[in-house]
Amino acid sequence: MIRTTRSRLTILSLLLTVAVLAGSPALAIETSQFFGFENSLQGWARDHFIDCEQDPTPCTFDWKINRSTQQAKGGTRSLKGTLNGLNDDGTIWMERQFNFGANSEATVVMSFWLWSKEESDFNTWPVVAFIGKRNPETEEDFTIVGQTDRRAGWTRYELTRTVSTGATGKVWVAFGFGATWETERAYFMDSVWVESDAP
Repeated sequence: MIRTTRSRLTILSLLLTVAVLAGSPALAIETSQFFGFENSLQGWARDHFIDCEQDPTPCTFDWKINRSTQQAKGGTRSLKGTLNGLNDDGTIWMERQFNFGANSEATVVMSFWLWSKEESDFNTWPVVAFIGKRNPETEEDFTIVGQTDRRAGWTRYELTRTVSTGATGKVWVAFGFGATWETERAYFMDSVWVESDAP
């Protein structure tokens, strides 16, 4: 009797597991684009924001994002972002517009890799990403998807959003990092994937 009960419980457990998995299907990918920045920026544009640039006497904000051969997740090049955190503030990023079809509900997944020089639990900086219908313009537009310096070398970050594309079908995607400490740092970004269930 005990063996029979255990067998029934095992079968019931397996059936419940199958039911749960069936109720949580993986994203059906219809569009998948990869960006390795080997020969160009591939349509991505640089942008930044810092509060004190809006002051009556704007602050100085030193930053840049350029292609580099110093580090690469794949291939021979990546994007090197350099940010001077002198103002204890500021965010820099790369942005690009995608077309996922007009008047649709598109689930978009964006992932990228960021390289940190060393591992540290002290004064890490936020790694940020954005997916939405409008062009991101301020730090508040972004979602913090992790922190820098969690490990030495490359770390993967990801953001998923479901967006109503509207009449234009256009969706903005962006990724980067911000400063929260008064020092200059450089991080490398590479191997960006943008995927969607919209054709």
